[in-house]
Amino acid sequence: MLNDRKGEILEISISLVGIFLLFYLLWSIDFRKIIDTISKANLYLIILSTLLLLVRIPLSVYKWNILARDQGVDVGYLKMMKFYLIGFFFTNVTPGGVGNYIRVKFLHDLGRDFSVAISNIVIDNLIELISLHTLALIALSVFFPEKTGLILLILLLMGTAVIPLLLLLGGKIGGRLTKSLVLSFVPAEYRKLVRENIDKIFGKPPSVRSIAISFAISIFTWMVCFIQIYPIFLSLGIGIDIFDSLSLWSISISLSALPITVGGLGVREWFMIYLSSKYAISRSLAISASLLGYFIAFFVPSIIGGLLFIPRLFPNLRDDRRR
Repeated sequence: MLNDRKGEILEISISLVGIFLLFYLLWSIDFRKIIDTISKANLYLIILSTLLLLVRIPLSVYKWNILARDQGVDVGYLKMMKFYLIGFFFTNVTPGGVGNYIRVKFLHDLGRDFSVAISNIVIDNLIELISLHTLALIALSVFFPEKTGLILLILLLMGTAVIPLLLLLGGKIGGRLTKSLVLSFVPAEYRKLVRENIDKIFGKPPSVRSIAISFAISIFTWMVCFIQIYPIFLSLGIGIDIFDSLSLWSISISLSALPITVGGLGVREWFMIYLSSKYAISRSLAISASLLGYFIAFFVPSIIGGLLFIPRLFPNLRDDRRR
């Protein structure tokens, strides 16, 4: 009981780091100035940036659908779209985006094998992270080669995604390695159950072809996400090259994947300010662009996901309406 409470306290403390950092940035820059900057943004360019969600989200779901079908987790596209958006909501309200794994429960509720569902969602998330960090590394190497510390940090983040993906794709070999690492920490009476579930998780990896297609689609969808920042920069009167704006946004989003904040808030804004200084962009403009970018690229689909989740919170109300 005490350990559970300590874990909860630690999780809450970690999740507040980014929030405190964001409030500090807003306080140090003058929150009213940021509000004034955002209020003067060109609305048409903001709408243009938002419309790119109509490309990005359906393609992301399609990418997940390719992996799911290859692993025998066959679910209708529209239902997967709903699950994806709800997962998007939980991604942005939990530290490190761990809430996205709620999709495992949804698949299991439809009768899909729980262990295979875990494998599917983990692989989908890892591909997302690897493609994100790949693009960020390219941006750092081309536009900020002197930032070796950031390059090493993103390489570390990349490693935390590549290693588990290789284990999952290794099938039986990956399963044996995982069991050798995990089972020694499991009480004897539970080892048989854990061993069986590990075998299921590693027993049906997607094909190399599906992985390659999914990775290519993920690279494209992240590019669309990065392009969303350019109209926002223009709407705020920030006149830098499109590739410079893409590099700023890609690196900041990649580093916001550090599991120390909710939805990357605070961390992403800090790196936007830090990197934007190269282009003589003021702190208030940098944080305004980052907050607007977060709202459009991540918060808007999260709102939709949250609205789709509401009926699941009140199933009795939904049943009453059907009657």
